[in-house]
Amino acid sequence: MKNKTFIAALCLLALPAWGLAQSFLLQGPPPDGKLRVTLRYFWPQAGPDDDNGPDILSGLYDLSIDYRILDRLQLAAALPYIGYRDSFVNWEQERTRYSAGGLGCVSIALRGILKQEEDRSTSLTAGVYLPTMGCSGDGYSECGALFGVGLLADFPEFPKVMDVTTPFVRVSHYQVLKGGWRAGLEGGAFIMMARGGGTRPLYAQAGVSIGRSVGPVDLTVEWSGTMKLSGFVDEFYFHLYHQAGIGASWGRGRLRPGIFYTMFLDRFYRESSRGAFGIRLSYAF
Repeated sequence: MKNKTFIAALCLLALPAWGLAQSFLLQGPPPDGKLRVTLRYFWPQAGPDDDNGPDILSGLYDLSIDYRILDRLQLAAALPYIGYRDSFVNWEQERTRYSAGGLGCVSIALRGILKQEEDRSTSLTAGVYLPTMGCSGDGYSECGALFGVGLLADFPEFPKVMDVTTPFVRVSHYQVLKGGWRAGLEGGAFIMMARGGGTRPLYAQAGVSIGRSVGPVDLTVEWSGTMKLSGFVDEFYFHLYHQAGIGASWGRGRLRPGIFYTMFLDRFYRESSRGAFGIRLSYAF
């Protein structure tokens, strides 16, 4: 599992386009209170060629806050942590265990509420991923596998495992519709600031989210994708990446648990990962 995960991640990195916008399904709509704290866990699923798959505790843990500074200004920050465990039986029929863990790239942003009414909200978010990634493990290959697990766990926000400064900007619109339906639209861009004056690829993002409340339960489906705007090659489809997700969450009270599953729509990427299961727990103060 270890080598396959790392190799799959490197293969994906070799392509000139991938990633997608941060989604409503994974984060929820903008908070209407003073503070919201959210903990998410992503458990990546191995591709069809890997029978074992990652350990159930191997994945990405993401702690985020949304804090309302002023009436129309919010602070958003996220602290990702990646854990990895694996084992195999060697030629002497002895089981060897490996483990690694490390911090991902911390992100911090300001979100301005451009328009907010009872049933809709439009916001502009500008922020940056900081190069804070680190690893504490049994060896170089384990840290490589740690990177691969984090990449495949939360592919939509791959800058959190790239260890480079990545400024981003995003416009989001969230609206409650009639009959218990709701919808969200997102669009944005980010640029990866390579160290040493190297290439600085630019990406555009888009996402659509549709959901409905069934009693106290909120159901959501969404599509999102990213396109690389610089460094084109002949194979145009290498510049596009798409993902779909489904989820359900408890829609009442301050404490709101939820579950979700994301999946790749591109056949090429599905060969590396079946997607990721996840849980989300948020509390509004």
